[in-house]
Amino acid sequence: MTSQQQQHRPPETPQEYAELQGRLHELAGRSESLKEYALSLDIRRQGNREAAGGLRRHPPEEGKVWMASGDIFLRFTSDRAQAMIEADSAETSKELEDVRAEQKEVASEIERLDGTSGGAAHLFRDLRPMSKEDMRFVNRDVP
Repeated sequence: MTSQQQQHRPPETPQEYAELQGRLHELAGRSESLKEYALSLDIRRQGNREAAGGLRRHPPEEGKVWMASGDIFLRFTSDRAQAMIEADSAETSKELEDVRAEQKEVASEIERLDGTSGGAAHLFRDLRPMSKEDMRFVNRDVP
C-alpha cells in the first residue's frame, strides 16, 4: 500500500500537529493557485473559441487579419491566423487538463492528511462531461 492510499493517523505530538497543519496550509494554497490558473486557461480557451468562430463566420475581404500577441499587433493571413488560434487552443486545452489532474491529486492529498478521505467527495472526482454521443442518447425520442 502506498503512502497515498494509507489512512493518515492523527498527530500524537504538538510538533506533528504543527507539521500537519503546515502541510495542509501549503496544499490549500497550491489548490487555490491551481484553481486560479485553471480559470485563466479557461478564459483564454474561450477567447480562442470566439476568435476562431469570428473568423469562420466573417472572413476578411482582403484575406488578412490583425492579431494581438502580448503588447503588439501582427497581421497574418486568415488561414495562418486560424491555424495559430487552433494550435493555441489545443495547447491550452491540454494544459488545462493537466492542471485539473493536479488539482485532483492535491485534493486527494488534503483529504488523506485531513482524515476525510472516503467521504462523498471521492464519488464525484472522476466525472467527465457528457460527449455529443451521450447527449444524443439522452435527448433521443423515446416511443
